[in-house]
Amino acid sequence: MKAREKSRRILRNPPALNVTHTAPTRGWALPEVPELKRGDWQPLLDAFRDADNLGSLISPPEVDEAALAAQIGAFEASGRQEVSGDAPRLRQLLEQTRLLRRPYRAVVANPPYMGGKAFNKVVKDFVTAKYPRSKSDLFAVFMERALELTASKGIMGMVNQHAWMFLSSYEGLREYILDNFNLQSMIHLGARAFPEVGGEVVQSTAFTIAKEPPQRTPSTFVRLVDLNSSAKKEEALLGGLQRYVRDNQQDFEKIPGSPIAYWVSERVLEAFETMPTLSSLVEIKSGMSTGNNDRFLRYWFEIKRESFYISAEGEFEATRSGKRWFPYNKGGYYRRWYGNQEYVIDWENNGERVKNWVVANPNDPNTTSWARRIFNYTYFFRESLSWSKVSSENFAVRAYPPGFIFADAGCSIFLNGKTKRLGLLGMLNSQLSQVLIKELSPTVNFETNHVGNLPAISGWDDESLQVQQTAASCIAICQADWNNFEISWNFQTDPLLHTALPRLTDAFTEWQETANAAFYELKRLELLKLLRYVGERQPRQRPTFEIVSPE
Repeated sequence: MKAREKSRRILRNPPALNVTHTAPTRGWALPEVPELKRGDWQPLLDAFRDADNLGSLISPPEVDEAALAAQIGAFEASGRQEVSGDAPRLRQLLEQTRLLRRPYRAVVANPPYMGGKAFNKVVKDFVTAKYPRSKSDLFAVFMERALELTASKGIMGMVNQHAWMFLSSYEGLREYILDNFNLQSMIHLGARAFPEVGGEVVQSTAFTIAKEPPQRTPSTFVRLVDLNSSAKKEEALLGGLQRYVRDNQQDFEKIPGSPIAYWVSERVLEAFETMPTLSSLVEIKSGMSTGNNDRFLRYWFEIKRESFYISAEGEFEATRSGKRWFPYNKGGYYRRWYGNQEYVIDWENNGERVKNWVVANPNDPNTTSWARRIFNYTYFFRESLSWSKVSSENFAVRAYPPGFIFADAGCSIFLNGKTKRLGLLGMLNSQLSQVLIKELSPTVNFETNHVGNLPAISGWDDESLQVQQTAASCIAICQADWNNFEISWNFQTDPLLHTALPRLTDAFTEWQETANAAFYELKRLELLKLLRYVGERQPRQRPTFEIVSPE
């Protein structure tokens, strides 16, 4: 039907399609006849046993194809009863072996997408053993397989998910490609690349890779991710817009994790290459998973206040309190500086109920120790900086006081010294960090390794009062805003009652003016804080950065 859209006459003289399938050999016995030598055929019978599961991922062993073809010919000439049923199967087996062993000057594919959790045992065992670099998803496995099928100096082209370009689970695959092949070109399509597929789930990229050692020759990238329809993407592509040229693909490996961040400037690359990573200076941790949030988590207003302990500074104090519920940092929606303090966790007697459930969870029979799901528990209750692992908006970091247990979705940073915490919070919420984190993770996921790999821009850990005062002011504004609403456990009274004005409309106007003034002061502080990104990111234009001090 797609061909019919392009050519009305296609069905009058349809082209012969050179298409085949890989037939499994499971349950099929080679005929016991003198013309067929079992030792010659058995390696192929073993290789294609699960061809209905593995398809073209199978790399057949080397065989003497001419000898096997001669055996089939002799078998057919014998006139035996088995010929009619078995000879076609043998020819199919030999043909699929030939097709999957020969190299091709060009390999083109739109591979299947399937995450590792959906693999059956056959696929999982095969992929884990043969493709450990790309085992997280079939689309990545087929990238490796397509390169295997490509002849030396041939070209592999593919339309694929863009996750392999950025996620940590594909870091080994990226390094393998960058070190051994030549990434020639890419059209980074993003979401809505096809009119039939809407939403943000399918984020696509189309690229070509030459099977030759990396060359110091220009590679062209077209960035269409910010356009929200396939028609606009097509128009920009054909119009020659949004093109980036990289002279050396090894530059990607200067950024920790080797993301295919083709849009970065030389200045940013220099920062990643020369500055220490944040993880070398502070402790960055992911937290726990209950295995059943409905059972062990509550909003704080769903429990009795007398069973809630807010400010434990350690495990001993929490246990001695005899309380059942404790603050729980679960990440949450986009919010900077302060807030998202609304959940509590059942952690009575040092989490006895949660730990027992983790071990006895019928949906997780392989877990025999609670430590397999409850990570970094020695950091519980400590003062921290934290961000949400998944965000629909930008990267946002918040200050958390002592007393919190943190979840895997509430990734946290721990360091000693109030001044250093304020300085680091200012750096992480700066516009510069927004730019840098997008080089490491252009997706909606901000993992601990992404934040840990940020270059530690000099200045955040010194005694700069400007940075500290700016961060402290931002925290104070956002803390007051959070506590003005009933969602906060520190809420006292409605802000409309904090006035001597007699009329409600006057009180509301006064509160509205105060809230607006606080909002604009926060925006002013955020724009002046620490490091500012100057200039929009444009193709062929280097962004620059300057130090900016609050006025």
